[in-house]
Amino acid sequence: QFQSPSYKDMNNVRKYDPLDPIECLELHLKKVVLKNYDGTRDSSINFAKFFVLNAKVLKEMKITLPYHRQHGWFANQSSLLRVRNRASPDARIEMRCGTKDDFTHNKHTHDLSMDDPFDLPYGGCYMCKEKGLGDGVYQV
Repeated sequence: QFQSPSYKDMNNVRKYDPLDPIECLELHLKKVVLKNYDGTRDSSINFAKFFVLNAKVLKEMKITLPYHRQHGWFANQSSLLRVRNRASPDARIEMRCGTKDDFTHNKHTHDLSMDDPFDLPYGGCYMCKEKGLGDGVYQV
């Protein structure tokens, strides 16, 4: 009988070895966009942290969160993602809260001639605006 691996088994996944480099991470990957990031599960944190720590020519990383988060949550994420140890010191890492993207209203997902066919306009976090905290965009 086949059983799918548990999250605990994911510790056995191959780790990035700088002595056996991945060309894309070393030379080409300049932009990463993570949508609907929850930042509470180890798997999502480790996935984002992988790019922060290994993408050497990264210029921009946008992480969108589906729900509103408190200001302190973003400071904690900066620590969890080890932003100070980023592989690309000039990379701009931005988190946006209140941007639940389900892609049902995006009419461009099949237009691969666009830079980012999944990019949707961002109107800001409703809760942040209501509380006078700005638009919910944080540089980490």
